[in-house]
Amino acid sequence: MAPYIVTYALPIAVLVAVLISLGRLSSDNEIVAIRASGINLFSLFLPLLIIGIILSLALVVFNDRASSYATMPTEKY
Repeated sequence: MAPYIVTYALPIAVLVAVLISLGRLSSDNEIVAIRASGINLFSLFLPLLIIGIILSLALVVFNDRASSYATMPTEKY
């Protein structure tokens, strides 16, 4: 049942982590400070984009291989 849970938990965990970290940067005005120092915001978001693409590809392979062998939980009545 673990692969079934990972297919839902890992993408949600990554999404929440990115939203919390960028929200914290925004609330502390760190993004404004980064822009004022002359750093392009694309260079700030590029690592997040690259990691997101790599993670997405890895999860596609994981969902195709491991999740197909896992049994989905069924309810017993």
